[in-house]
Amino acid sequence: MVLFRDACLLGPQPSCHLRTREGDSRLTLFERGGELLVRRTGRDGRPTGTSEPLPLGCTREIGDQRITVKRYGDGTGGRA
Repeated sequence: MVLFRDACLLGPQPSCHLRTREGDSRLTLFERGGELLVRRTGRDGRPTGTSEPLPLGCTREIGDQRITVKRYGDGTGGRA
């Protein structure tokens, strides 16, 4: 489970909130208008790609990273 406010950085760099073991891609997760989005981000923190939605249950490959958003809980009030 990952909780974040504003943005969450994923990647192998020490400055990332969630460290990955492999690959060089750095991703930024963020929410806009109730939708979870992801985009590639350079080492300087600037976006290097367009934002893509992360729909519930779909696996996305972005650069050399894969990410899947799953529902939390048993489906009786849990949140994505």
